[in-house]
Amino acid sequence: MRQKIIMKKILASEKQFYRELQGELMSLENMTAVQQQKLAQLLWEAFHGSIDDLGETPEEMEQEVTEMIAGKYGKFLGKHSFALLEENKEEFLGCVLVSFFREIPLIIYVSVSPAARGQKLSTKIMNQVMQSLAQEYEAAYLVVIEENLPARKIYQGLGFEEVGSDWDRVLNEK
Repeated sequence: MRQKIIMKKILASEKQFYRELQGELMSLENMTAVQQQKLAQLLWEAFHGSIDDLGETPEEMEQEVTEMIAGKYGKFLGKHSFALLEENKEEFLGCVLVSFFREIPLIIYVSVSPAARGQKLSTKIMNQVMQSLAQEYEAAYLVVIEENLPARKIYQGLGFEEVGSDWDRVLNEK
């Protein structure tokens, strides 16, 4: 079984503004059905064949996105979730999706299209998400697979710290 690590970032220092992607970033607060399908396709493509692949079909990923938005991991925080659009197109290059899980903002998915990797897009989208979350919350959390060293390195570079693997312990210490 893959060990999961819970990571936390204090958001007090996120009051600065990240303007470099504002025009291409889209809040997912009022997502359409078509955008939801494109989001599911992006997630499937990003995770398929990766360390985070759980073997879902594209249809199962579409169901997962529907359930996530409906509250599977707590209330979906669409205004704090963002997708990066391809220039002059409607395709998503990357996204960060956030839910309100057990009274905390939890980053559920961070993904970038395989064709767009290597451009630090996840970092740029995450910066926007953290700035958005900092307007309402003191900290943000995420979960990463222990073996996913590239993702852990990105998250650590963004200021996330490993705080454990048991939600009850982690949340009792917050």
